[in-house]
Amino acid sequence: MPCRTCGGKGFFFWDENIIAECGDCDNMETRIVRFQAYQDQAVLTAMYEDDFYPIASLMIEAGELADLFVKPLLRGDPIPDPEGFRGRIISEAGDVLWNLAVLLDDNGISLEEVANYNIHKLERRLKNGTILGNGDR
Repeated sequence: MPCRTCGGKGFFFWDENIIAECGDCDNMETRIVRFQAYQDQAVLTAMYEDDFYPIASLMIEAGELADLFVKPLLRGDPIPDPEGFRGRIISEAGDVLWNLAVLLDDNGISLEEVANYNIHKLERRLKNGTILGNGDR
């Protein structure tokens, strides 16, 4: 991950989860490098009364992320500003990630557990030759 200030790649981490410093310009930044660190931070901002909120919001935000790609494809529109488009993707994907993180936390499941389970499942499918849509058959 390059430094947001100078673009340098000399980051080293003060702890293994969050605080990073650029060795090129001494810029200090918060960087999430582990799923659990992200999930812990996301949960601190989860201010809702109804446990249904992250479920409904996840569906809405996932639709908004997909919509960034679907509408231009359906209409044949060019993407006018690739850098602006990239920012919109990051923003919507972040909303999806936040909702997923708090939904999982509400159910006692960590993002790290889900990520590890998913990678192992995909490795098994690759090994079994079922990665191209054949699932676990």
